[in-house]
Amino acid sequence: MRKNKPWMVVIEVAVFLTSCSGTRITRTHVDDTHVGTPVKDVLIIAIIDYAEIREFFETYFLKKFNAAGVEAFNSAEVLPISAGTKPKKESIFKVIAEHGSDTVAITHLVGLEESEVFSRANSRSHKYYSGYYLFYDYAWDYVHAPAVYGERVAIRLETRL
Repeated sequence: MRKNKPWMVVIEVAVFLTSCSGTRITRTHVDDTHVGTPVKDVLIIAIIDYAEIREFFETYFLKKFNAAGVEAFNSAEVLPISAGTKPKKESIFKVIAEHGSDTVAITHLVGLEESEVFSRANSRSHKYYSGYYLFYDYAWDYVHAPAVYGERVAIRLETRL
């Protein structure tokens, strides 16, 4: 039976929550001075000790590359990496040579941020309250409407080609 570390449970929950919500890229950096050939075939390596999470992140990147018309494959399928074990450079080069990859995308977790989300299920909205009672009526309904609580999880990855 596998024992989870407390921080790992948080990451597993974060992955589950983000898999149910929209994912968006908030910041990127591109070296405009670099001139190279277009990327054609990418080996994706996620440096994460847990196989399920590694496969989740690699599959996410695989779908993004494929949507852009770039052939890609997950290292989880061809490069077994045990938890806490750093793969040898030769092993990675062997996989690159076998699959004819011209690029390697390496990603890892650099941050995890959680925040609580709260709102009320109130359908009434007044832009202008012409008197005490209209605002009081609105406020009363708002306070007594069902509360909705949730959690927002932001995962920050550093990825390089």
